[in-house]
Amino acid sequence: PHESVVHTLGTLPVLNDHGSPIVAVTLNDKKAAMIIDTWAVFSSVSESLTKQYDMTRLSAYVPVNGVGGLVDASVYKVDKLGLGTGTTQDIALVGLPRTHGQINGIPIVGLFGGDFLTSYDVVFDLPAHKIDLYQLHGCPSPTPMWDGPVSKLRSSREGKTHIGLKLVLNNYKIDAILDSGSSATVVLPRQAHHAGVSEEQLATDISTKSRGIDLHSLSGHLHRFERLQIGDEVFPN
Repeated sequence: PHESVVHTLGTLPVLNDHGSPIVAVTLNDKKAAMIIDTWAVFSSVSESLTKQYDMTRLSAYVPVNGVGGLVDASVYKVDKLGLGTGTTQDIALVGLPRTHGQINGIPIVGLFGGDFLTSYDVVFDLPAHKIDLYQLHGCPSPTPMWDGPVSKLRSSREGKTHIGLKLVLNNYKIDAILDSGSSATVVLPRQAHHAGVSEEQLATDISTKSRGIDLHSLSGHLHRFERLQIGDEVFPN
């Protein structure tokens, strides 16, 4: 039998009950909060908060793809990042114009993206209001710290950081990306049409708008589908 070795690198307290998980951190020893966003390629910070948290602006620029196209973004360095029970140093964050408000009086400074998360085995335990960062070695199970029921599904690596999944929507197979930073589950209009939703049905649905990281807005419709299947799990209505 293989010996399972689990290194715990940090436990991030989750501050909210609904929506994208917002975790408590410290930036240069000052309290802050960040959204865990598995879709974001780069971890980012609101540029308006960089001085408040004593961040150093670097000479580098990074092209970031937003709703409105490519944006050249500045890069900032955090000397010390506190991750609940762990700390790390010299973290680079991309500066973006979007702000995220506050939670419990603490500024939500930005997003933890794939550049940071792919260094760890990340366990979202949202009922317990925590996200754990591990490094696992020689474990026969992908969840050695969990002895309850498990539902597995195949995933793929889309690019360097995105996690691709296969879903079934109204019996129609679609390719999707796991996005913990999204406030809603989103499908393209052509995917909705293949799943049996007509233009006339969409026209009677509630209209919605969302903003990208570059502040451009995107229009859509809120539609209730009959059935969504993710692995062995089925979600009606």
